[in-house]
Amino acid sequence: MHFHSRTFSYQRRDLLNRVYASSEVRQYAIHRAEELQSTLDPEHPSFVKPMLQSHVTGGFWLGLPSLFCKTYLPKEDEMMTLIDEGEEPSQTKYLAGKTGLSGGWRGFAIDHELVDGDALVFQLVSPTEFKVHIIRANEVGEKENKNEEDDDLDSTRRRSKRIRTGKNCISGFLITLQEACL
Repeated sequence: MHFHSRTFSYQRRDLLNRVYASSEVRQYAIHRAEELQSTLDPEHPSFVKPMLQSHVTGGFWLGLPSLFCKTYLPKEDEMMTLIDEGEEPSQTKYLAGKTGLSGGWRGFAIDHELVDGDALVFQLVSPTEFKVHIIRANEVGEKENKNEEDDDLDSTRRRSKRIRTGKNCISGFLITLQEACL
């Protein structure tokens, strides 16, 4: 009997160093996504999907809202196209019985560097095509920046609002670089 060792063409993400978004950052990204959704053409149905670890690492399964799927999406398994904001298409497999995206979703998540806390707006522009708008959790407050000199510090602050798991975790709190330097 011959066994093949399993090889992967990608680097596994370090599961011990997963970055979890704080509830504040997650809620702000969802709020911004809902604001964006409210500006979209209502003739094209849409929904907001906050990203969780299971969507962007490990299994890479993306469950979609059941009512949305039953109302607007194909009744059988079908290849769907995800169009990002740069108009780049990605193919993914829609599983009608499970109301979610499977094959191809992993590539989209990795290619777009999606992380826990990001919020996506899916806008159905044709029966098998979504326009996907990405609201980054790590860009909280970026639109409010008025001075380019503050970009590096603000970026550090935003990243510091994420909570790391593992030995260096401070139960639910991380201080910002600015606070640490005071």
